[in-house]
Amino acid sequence: QSTAIATTVTRTNFTGAVTLGVTGAPTGVTTALAQNGDAGTITVTVGATATPGTSTLTVTATGAGVAAATATYALTVTAAPTGS
Repeated sequence: QSTAIATTVTRTNFTGAVTLGVTGAPTGVTTALAQNGDAGTITVTVGATATPGTSTLTVTATGAGVAAATATYALTVTAAPTGS
């Protein structure tokens, strides 16, 4: 199973390049980030070996000469229905 999360950088007095990154995916879950300027799409894919539970994905925006900014997303992995 996979899902996409749209994320956007909101700027305040900074015009330089911004790089986005994602951390916190548990074992069995992968993330892929496609960035286009100030916007990005994070694709989260949950594999069959992922353990059910809740984790926090952290998206970090970094740029030269400014403090990093973060946003968090709760990720909940549920067990597959019996018989599927």
